[in-house]
Amino acid sequence: IVPSLVSVPPPNSASAKTIITFNFKCEHPDIILVENLDDINTNALVLHAEITFKLRTSGSHQVVSGSLNDFQLFSCCYNPLRRQETKVPVLHPLSVVLAGSTPENSGLHLDLSTTAIKIRVSPGSIQLISSVATALMGKVDQKLSGEAVDTVDRSNMWKVEKYNDVDYYFLKTELGEEAFEVHNEGKISEDTHLSELCVFTVPTLLITVEIGVGTNTVPMILVETSIQASIRDWSSLLNVESQLTLEVCYYNNLLALWEPLVEPVDTKEGKKTSYLPWELFVQVETNPEAETLLDYSIGGPAGSSPEAKGGVKPLMYINVSSKETLPITITKTCMEVLNNLSNEFSKAIYKQATFIGERAQFIIKNDSGLSITLLLNKEFK
Repeated sequence: IVPSLVSVPPPNSASAKTIITFNFKCEHPDIILVENLDDINTNALVLHAEITFKLRTSGSHQVVSGSLNDFQLFSCCYNPLRRQETKVPVLHPLSVVLAGSTPENSGLHLDLSTTAIKIRVSPGSIQLISSVATALMGKVDQKLSGEAVDTVDRSNMWKVEKYNDVDYYFLKTELGEEAFEVHNEGKISEDTHLSELCVFTVPTLLITVEIGVGTNTVPMILVETSIQASIRDWSSLLNVESQLTLEVCYYNNLLALWEPLVEPVDTKEGKKTSYLPWELFVQVETNPEAETLLDYSIGGPAGSSPEAKGGVKPLMYINVSSKETLPITITKTCMEVLNNLSNEFSKAIYKQATFIGERAQFIIKNDSGLSITLLLNKEFK
């Protein structure tokens, strides 16, 4: 970790500004959660990353940049000699990049983007997380049970005490207020807020749900999505516009192929047909409170929306929409896959973890009594 704080002293001129620079770098930290501290061959979850952050301010102007590189999570044996051969990735390596600045007469503008995110979920990883959480909670419960409980002396509970006349707030008489005064106080002052912007992008989010042990797993459910969002003025009037794509498939063992659960949408351009993922749009809009005050008992029938009574906007508007119908296909094979996943994950939560490690895909048994030599190429991997 290399933090630095540099302050440039201002010269004699009154127009000079103080410049502050902050640099932070954390190289390759390993955060390890183990199941059993007394066994070196216990199961472990390892979080690995490299963090870099830079901040530079000059008066009201600031520039910020940061990155999270080689961010990954994997399960393995805690023993360093067996760690590499028993490594099973849960979160594949990815990078997160942050860049921002404050333009003139504007608030903070941020750009947050990531590389492709790949997550593997298996009963073994869920079993390990459950075991680690159980071990941690067991230590906390043991510590709390060992602490002495403070006893409260209640021998004077029924002893009559003298009444003290105290000026409590709930004994005061409230003064009435006119309706128009409350209406005016409810309006907020029209302060000038600097425009803020944050652009968030995830090009690909791939979640694979598998069954099996260690590296000998079979994918059963595949969820692929992408996210693009634009967030404005989060400190004053929140405004969000986001777009999400979704595509879900399940694996048919009998036919050895992927079948769609959430099918892609077919679009035709002339004589050409293309298939695109299903899209979902989410919009959030916050309006000033002064424009939303309205007497709902006047100006419209019961149950009508504020837009129907004078066109007054709501305080917050949330719109979730899609241009296409959500195409979901559920078959008997799909229900069997979901049932198998449910049973496997239920067993993993309540079963004690036993680490098997990496299994070879091919096993060669030599019973000939002669020495053999294997020449392996990339086709065997």
